[in-house]
Amino acid sequence: MKLRCRFLDFIRVSLIIIWTLPQTILGVFLFFYGSLFFKNFYYYGPRGYFRYFIFGNHLSPRKRGFSLGFFGFLPSGNTTSLDQVHEYGHYLQSLILGPFYLILVGIPIFFLNLWDNLFHKNLTISARRGWIGQWKVERWATQLGLTRTN
Repeated sequence: MKLRCRFLDFIRVSLIIIWTLPQTILGVFLFFYGSLFFKNFYYYGPRGYFRYFIFGNHLSPRKRGFSLGFFGFLPSGNTTSLDQVHEYGHYLQSLILGPFYLILVGIPIFFLNLWDNLFHKNLTISARRGWIGQWKVERWATQLGLTRTN
């Protein structure tokens, strides 16, 4: 019975990796890059709701987190459980959208963050988070994460 469950689990994870392949490849690359070149890089997971989700905590505190496939990257220091839930919501978006995630979510958020970094340098971190959080894909990620973890 346990062997059957493990086999089904292996099949399920394999299908998820195939469905989310573009963002998972980028996540694997950044995960190994972070583990090689950052001294304070560490990861934790999988546990609880985050069974197949790994967090790497190596960004500077002024940066935001991001999620690529199975990998969530969060800034060091002032990370809350809501930040983890939000990045888990991006993972769920990735599961829903599959190979279209980078086109529909990843690229727009990249350009929103670029805009924010260029024109909102004088704002506080919480104000900058609020500006990014007003966008629909970001609200959707938070709603998905909260729905799944509550």
